[in-house]
Amino acid sequence: MYRLFFFIFILGSHQFHISQCTVSFLKKEQKVAVKLHIFIDDLELVLKNEGAVNVSLSTQKDLKIVSKYIKKKISIFINNQVCEMVFVSNKITDDGKAIWCNFEIQNVKNLQTMTIRNEILLDLYEDQKNITKVVDESGKTQHFMFEKGHIDAGFSF
Repeated sequence: MYRLFFFIFILGSHQFHISQCTVSFLKKEQKVAVKLHIFIDDLELVLKNEGAVNVSLSTQKDLKIVSKYIKKKISIFINNQVCEMVFVSNKITDDGKAIWCNFEIQNVKNLQTMTIRNEILLDLYEDQKNITKVVDESGKTQHFMFEKGHIDAGFSF
């Protein structure tokens, strides 16, 4: 009985450190959409560690801090050219535990290759995993899991 309680306690207290990102090429709109799902407590902690104080994801000022952090930690190269991600919107999940941050890379007419560097929260947690799905114009998907030691991935279309 005590072993079962201990086992349940250990499982219940374990935290998973995962972010999710989808990068989609929208040929008709000539853009790439980047959607990032990140847990709010992790985001607030990393921003605090970087010097931000009392971050509230409901204010425009603090959303600029979040956007700046994400742009610093995610780099996308399309056809060997560095691209600028433009913040579009955000939405807090219904349970209030995570946030979706949406970015766009505009004026993308042709997609042959893409290289992504994703270092979100890697400086915060040793076991951080950043799962990324890349979707081409036909809907074909490719996946990569970014983690310490594996921060870059290349994709061909």
